[in-house]
Amino acid sequence: MSITIPKPLIPILTKPMTPPWVLALVIATQLVISQVATDTKNENKPGCTINVQRVHVSTHSREYRNFYEAKLKIGTHCTSPQRMTKLNAFIVRINADKTSSTVATFTNVIGIPDPKYPQDSLIENLTVPCLNTDYAQYFGVASGEVELRNGTKVPVEGKSKIRGDYCGISAK
Repeated sequence: MSITIPKPLIPILTKPMTPPWVLALVIATQLVISQVATDTKNENKPGCTINVQRVHVSTHSREYRNFYEAKLKIGTHCTSPQRMTKLNAFIVRINADKTSSTVATFTNVIGIPDPKYPQDSLIENLTVPCLNTDYAQYFGVASGEVELRNGTKVPVEGKSKIRGDYCGISAK
């Protein structure tokens, strides 16, 4: 069964009501306005993200210093250049009964961005010695703020995934 369109409707359906150049102008104007609005929002509200990496045994310390220690790395990235990152960080152990306990605390840790990458800061000197080679599961937690070059302070917080390793750390 085919559908037939009455002949008087064909010219009306195929003839555009608005000239194409007007439609193109309207679409281009809308794109420009939405781009300007997006740029204005990004300038007014700089954003920062935090990446708390998994707690792990430091390969460098183990291979070159014959010393076992757990290590936590934290990075921040912002849409604007930053002056510094200031954080409090914790290494948390998952106990056998599924509860958790803080085994290491790092307060007022400061990260300064590399001049080549002013939007990024990496904090990688957060370590705690392994007291034994017992298997345990850990995760890292960090919270604080990033101070941008324009003086704006942006709060950040994050948590790593859980990772097991052969490094026993006692709660302090």
